[in-house]
Formats: sequence, structure tokens, C-alpha cells
Amino acid sequence: MPPLGMSLRTLQELQKDHVFQQGLVTTALDQTLLGLNYLHDASVIHTDIHSDNLLVAITDDSILSTVEDNELYRPSARKYLDETVIHVSQYMLGGAGALTICDLGQARIGTRHRSNAMPVPYRAPEVILGMTWGNAVDIWSVGLLAWDLLQQEGIFRVYNESEELNDAYHLAAMTALLGPPPDVFLRRSDKTSKYWNAEGQWRGPVPLPPERKLKWLETNLSGVDRDKFLDFLACVLTWLPEDQLNSFETYFHPWLRGENGIE
Repeated sequence: MPPLGMSLRTLQELQKDHVFQQGLVTTALDQTLLGLNYLHDASVIHTDIHSDNLLVAITDDSILSTVEDNELYRPSARKYLDETVIHVSQYMLGGAGALTICDLGQARIGTRHRSNAMPVPYRAPEVILGMTWGNAVDIWSVGLLAWDLLQQEGIFRVYNESEELNDAYHLAAMTALLGPPPDVFLRRSDKTSKYWNAEGQWRGPVPLPPERKLKWLETNLSGVDRDKFLDFLACVLTWLPEDQLNSFETYFHPWLRGENGIE
């Protein structure tokens, strides 16, 4: 592969308030969805889509000479772990090229799986609950990616009071935002009875947060842009994977296609 620049997450950390403007976000999501559509057509599920795994292509190769000079005369910090040398990466933005989806180390081949996967904050409900899952988990991640690129705070709480990752808090936050899961979802795993009764009402080991609705969420957008963005989230953050848009359909959502999008 050609050398690539910094990750989208690193670039985001350099922005004011650590958020991007809408135009850059929709462009980034367009490219991500086209890449996912290619992977999904090849029966590959990435399972690890987030801004740190989206690298910005270099359009000006002169940055590579700059990095070489820096390492010769101003070496980056490093540490030694046994015989391994770990270097701090240099910021490297040689122009703003297209995004490349990287890090397929956790990718799955095939269409149906029942193993643990995904980074915890981006984990889809069917993965948390040990259900059979498919490439819809990547689309769930795209929804969270869209939110994280535009907002300072995550959409779901995934930590307990001790700041430890906690499935119960995560599922409670999903329930508060998405409403009770449907009966067909509850029947897909024995684990669901730990968190909901037969009617889908929460009975988990942690309190249910105050009810939220996607349409109530405060965003950095306003007017029509806000409405289309929240509709976008509603189309990709769903209890049932079969209710989600697929990668191709998501690409053509009106929020991503602008005023001339397909309604």
C-alpha cells in the first residue's frame, strides 16, 4: 500500500472543539460507505470502523522527506519493551487525500457470525448479547462515527460510576434512546431476560437513564440539516439489523446527498 497520513481521529483532535464541520463529515462518511460496500460485496465484515482506522491519503510526497529529516535530526520519542522499540508517531498531513479504511485485523469473512467483536463503545446490541450478527454491525458503527465526528460527547454511556466498561450501562443507554427492543429481538438471545422483561421493559441491574428520543438530541446542526442528520441516525441505529439501511442505501440517504438527495 502507498504510505498514508494521519488518522481521521488525529485530524479531529486538531480541530476547534474537536469536532468537524458538516461538509467534511459527510465527505468522510461517503468514502467510508463506499469502502464498506466493497468489503460487504466481498463478504468481509470489518467490525472495527472508527475514526482511528480511517487514514488520510497523502497528496504531497514531500512530507515524507520532512519526516525523514525529523527522525535524523529531531528523533521522535520512543520506549523499549524487551527487544521491541515503540516510537511515537509524527503528525503527517501531506495534503488532504481520500480516506483509506485500515486495520482489518479483526475482520470476519462470511455473512453470519456469533463471536465477540467490535471495540466496546461501538459495539452493536446483537454483539453485546451474543446473537448471530452480520455486516449490519459495520453500519451501526457508521452511525456512531457520524455522531462522534460532529459532537464532543458520545451518544451512549458505556461506563459505570468507576469508569469501567459495563454492558448494562451500555444497553440501558440504548434503551433510553431507542425505546424498548421488539419481541423478535428479545427472542434471539437468552441473555436478553437479564435486561428486559417479556414486554421489553427494562429490568437490568442498573437504573434506566431518563428517556431520550433521537429527535430530541441536541446537535451542532440546525434546521433541515439537523432533521436529516437525526433521520440518518434513526436509519442506522436500530435494534433489528434487518431494519437498518445497508451500506449502499446509507450512501444515498438525503443527509449525505444534500438537497438533491433521494427522498
